Parts: sequence; C-alpha cells; structure tokens
Amino acid sequence: MIYLLLVASVVLAVVKSAFVKQYSSVAPDQNSRIFFFNLVAFGLAAVAQLVIQLVTTGFSTLSLWTLLPAAGYAVSCYLMQLFLMKSMATGPMGLSSLFCMYGLIIPAVAGPIFFSEGFSIWKGLGVLLMLVAIFFSVDLKGEKTATSKKWFLFALLTLLFSGMVGLFEKIHQTGPDRAEIPTFLSCAFLLIFLLNLCTFPFAKKREKSPVAYKAGLLFALLTGLVIIFYNRINLTLAGKLPTMIYYPISSGGAVLLTILASIFIFREPFKKRTILSFAFGTASILLLGLF
Repeated sequence: MIYLLLVASVVLAVVKSAFVKQYSSVAPDQNSRIFFFNLVAFGLAAVAQLVIQLVTTGFSTLSLWTLLPAAGYAVSCYLMQLFLMKSMATGPMGLSSLFCMYGLIIPAVAGPIFFSEGFSIWKGLGVLLMLVAIFFSVDLKGEKTATSKKWFLFALLTLLFSGMVGLFEKIHQTGPDRAEIPTFLSCAFLLIFLLNLCTFPFAKKREKSPVAYKAGLLFALLTGLVIIFYNRINLTLAGKLPTMIYYPISSGGAVLLTILASIFIFREPFKKRTILSFAFGTASILLLGLF
C-alpha cells in the first residue's frame, strides 16, 4: 500500500504541473487569472485541510513557532506559484518545473550555515551540478527559438521562492513544535488563500481587456484537489519510508514523467541543451536529497 502511495505522489506532482501549464497558456498576459486560479485552488485546499484536521486531531494547539514559519511558508508559496505560472506561460513546462525543484539549493546551503548540519562533498557536488544545469537551461544569445530572458527571470524567481518554501519547512521542523504539521498546513493554506483574495481585485482592475475566469475554474478546482491529496500523501510517506527510497523515487520519478508530459502532451522542443539541463539537474536533486 505504501508503494502505491509513492506512485500516486509522483503522478500527482506531474498532474499538478500539467494543470498549471494548461491554464497558464490560455492567457499568459492576464495576471488576474493567476490570482483567480490560486484563490480557488488554495481556497479549496484550505477548507479541506481544516475539515480533515477538525475531524482527526482538532485545533488544541497553535504555537507561535508554528504560526510564524507557516506565514513565511505561505508568502513564499504564494510568490512561487505566481512566478511558476508566469514561467510556464512564457516558456517550457519541463524546465519550469525543474527550476521549481532547483529550489533545493537554498535549504541545502542554509543547512550547514544556520542549522549546524554537515556539508558533505556530495552536497557540494550537488550544488555545483545545479549551477551547471542552470547554465545549460537557457541560451540567452540564441536565435528566435532560444529560451527568452523573460522566462529565465521568472524561472529564477520560481527557484528562489521554492527554496524559501523549503527553508521555512526546515525552520518549523527544527523547532520545539515540529509535531504540529497539520496545524502548520492549515495555517499556510488559509494564508495563501487570503493573499490571493487580497491581490485578485487589484489585478482585476488593471486588466485592459475582458477576462474569462470561468474558463479556468475546472483546472483551479482540480489543482486544489491535487494539492490536498499530494500534501497528505507526502506527509504519510515522509514518516514511513526511508529517505534513500522516498526521495530518489519521488523527485526522480516526477522529473522523468514531467519530461515525458512536456514532450508528448505539450509538444515542447527538446534540444541538446535541455537534455543536459535535465541530466545535471536530476543528478543534483538526488545528491542534495540523499546526502
């Protein structure tokens, strides 16, 4: 059963990326659609998470050490989703998703500096390979078919805030109230929903042309459902599977399926530089996760 959940985790990660890519490609210049998407998706996720917690563990405890990292996590996730959707709207799904995973470099580097973790030669090699992967991911001096500077900027911002998401998770999990994971998720999802609720009206007013919000409602709802199950499954797996099994399969499998989806479903070009970026990036992710 536990390995079926592992397969489900990999599949859901790619399904979420596919939903985001499909939605983002419809109207890439309309920012209000991004906020609407996340408003609906995380609103549904927040309601479901709150109901699940109420039925299972309840809300007996909420420490400041849980609330503050949850707030940082929410702001980082809010910005990560914004720039991930903008990068998918202006560039390839596969590389955009990989840049989101590249965020591992931030907690990996922060660990030895702020959390007294060891920094092995393997982690150093992982950081180096990630820099190589980023180099091969973009050709700013290329021709018309080369990745655009705009996409590269959005992808780097996705990497930054994805890393901050991981950093705030690490902050919470190294604190005295690390067991309050359900409360942490409930607070984070609710705050992400509120951030999108506040920014959506302002983005809507700035739109110069009519925006068809209903056209993306189904994708937003489906993504909300994926977020619910994906996070619950990963919490279960993290507690029951060894890192040596869980991390390589979940991350490596997600990368492989994302590549296949980007090629065969979204018909994205797959050049030599892209292959090298995926190869070095996948190796880097595995090294940073295992050592």
